[in-house]
Amino acid sequence: MKKVLFVLLFPLLIFSQAEDIERYKIYPTENNFISLQLDTMTGEIMQVQISTSEDAPLLSTLSDFDWGFENGVIGQFKLYPTKNSYNFIMQDVTNGRVWQVQWNVDPEYRFVNLIYETESMIEE
Repeated sequence: MKKVLFVLLFPLLIFSQAEDIERYKIYPTENNFISLQLDTMTGEIMQVQISTSEDAPLLSTLSDFDWGFENGVIGQFKLYPTKNSYNFIMQDVTNGRVWQVQWNVDPEYRFVNLIYETESMIEE
């Protein structure tokens, strides 16, 4: 009986964790045509703009600098929306670093800024 119960519950345990182990995640914005794609291992963020015409979707890099996180783990970075529809908060869940992520249709107004790290993180 225990083996049957295990066989029935094991797939549920595996698939219930799938959301947390995805390497790439899409986060919607309040703009129906813009989403953000996060590489949860490296912290790279792409702005994805879909089109209502036959044009191909437009991908724009928001974090176009070297993060230095080549040895990250899947799920290390997460995005959280804010009340400002153009801003998200990105957190490194392994060490607490926090960034402000601002997307915009105009490239001049896109940026990713580090807003929190402890002194011990700076010394690393």
